[in-house]
Amino acid sequence: MRLFKNPELRGIVMLSLIILILGGVLAASTGKLEQWFNITLFSGPKVLDKIIFVSDRSGSNEIYLMDLDGSNQKQLTQHADVDSVPSISLSGNHIAYIGKFRGQEQVLSIGAAGGNPEQLTSATGPKKQPCYTPDGKRLSFIASGKLYVADLNGDNPSPVLPTEHEIHSAMSSTAESRDIPAYFSYAWSPDGQGVSGVTRDHENHEILAYIPKHDSESEGEHGAGQAPPRSDLPVDRVIGYSWAAAKRVMCASLMMGKKSALFIIDDENKRQGTLATVERQEFGRPCLSPDATMLVVPVKSKDKKNPNVLLKVDLQSGQGMPIAKGLFENPCYSPSGDQVMATMLHDGKRDIVVVDPADGQLKQLTKDGGSFDAIWSPVSEK
Repeated sequence: MRLFKNPELRGIVMLSLIILILGGVLAASTGKLEQWFNITLFSGPKVLDKIIFVSDRSGSNEIYLMDLDGSNQKQLTQHADVDSVPSISLSGNHIAYIGKFRGQEQVLSIGAAGGNPEQLTSATGPKKQPCYTPDGKRLSFIASGKLYVADLNGDNPSPVLPTEHEIHSAMSSTAESRDIPAYFSYAWSPDGQGVSGVTRDHENHEILAYIPKHDSESEGEHGAGQAPPRSDLPVDRVIGYSWAAAKRVMCASLMMGKKSALFIIDDENKRQGTLATVERQEFGRPCLSPDATMLVVPVKSKDKKNPNVLLKVDLQSGQGMPIAKGLFENPCYSPSGDQVMATMLHDGKRDIVVVDPADGQLKQLTKDGGSFDAIWSPVSEK
């Protein structure tokens, strides 16, 4: 062919190939291939069909992983001083967490094989709750009271909360009480379109804010001076909240005076309201089954007259049934919905357990007395 006989054209083709290869290598090393095209071939080994958790068994909070039955426990980090629940990427090749880097609190990432962490943020100041977005293409975290969404490698952080409307309202108000709200927790809806978060008003009441659509287009439709559609619920304290994995349904446990309440926001059926209330007891952080038909929630006695239990609630009937006795924290359903994992507190110690929500059968996975903040990894294709 004449193309390959012409030295100038051959040189251009070779140069183009070299640029293409170097660009691919650069895109792979910075996570762009995964973010843009969901290509994870060059992202290292994956954590699949595992449980990731935090333990202080070595003297500091470190990240570990184990098999689903509690065997083969492996330490991934060294001297990390982990200060958050870990979050695993959708592909299973990155685990993000808050830790210390050169004396500063930063968002870091570790791979399935452990080793040296990757620094994803560099700004000073407090940070909280690193989390991969539901589509797996972005990383979110709270820094100094603002929720940011960034590239997988931490580049190009963009603020999501507070909203443009909240900032505009605070800056245009002459009242000293209208400060720009600071958020200290958040959760994504399963499709990544909606976001909920907790902030405080000027009277120090906590507000559970829910924005059905958080993107810039939604803000722009209403203008900087107009509020996008949202639901604000001021209460004394937001104990915890979570979304179902496959439905736009959120449940929150709230303190309202002397009562503890379970509150539901159901985007699927356009309804919201109180599911249950108790006195002399307190609901912990609830967790919804993937299909949003059930929830489990720890119930703690405040007067020691009632037992501490893990309660299962049917969302259709509202009826609840204890499935395990004890003091539990942070329950979460398995991806298949057939197990619930939680931290169990006993004799001043903490360990990871799994409970069968159907019959209440409980199995203790860790026995070091210092394990907590467990999450499920993605599931392999079988």
